[in-house]
Amino acid sequence: MATVGERLMYFRKKRGLTQYEIAGYLNVARPTYTNWEANRTEPDLSTLIKISEYLGISLDTLVGRKCDTDVQLEEIKDKISNLPLEKQKIVLDSLLDYTDLVKKHFIE
Repeated sequence: MATVGERLMYFRKKRGLTQYEIAGYLNVARPTYTNWEANRTEPDLSTLIKISEYLGISLDTLVGRKCDTDVQLEEIKDKISNLPLEKQKIVLDSLLDYTDLVKKHFIE
């Protein structure tokens, strides 16, 4: 399971932000923010709320209360959305076919 620091880094990079930008928004020194991403220390609750709002994610997602599969699904969505439209359709059709296959043979 990803740590708070790992999720901070993932969502910051996903939004194309630097540590300086987030630290500036939060009015903290960049080394303070770096320590959070490195799991040396953790931000307090009010800071976590500000970070989640700034990154446009729920607090539950940021602190890991939502299952890591939510993060994985978000990553898959991002990767697919960066493909040309015709490739997106191929990938999505393949995923749906694979999901049906897994349900049929392993879940039911």
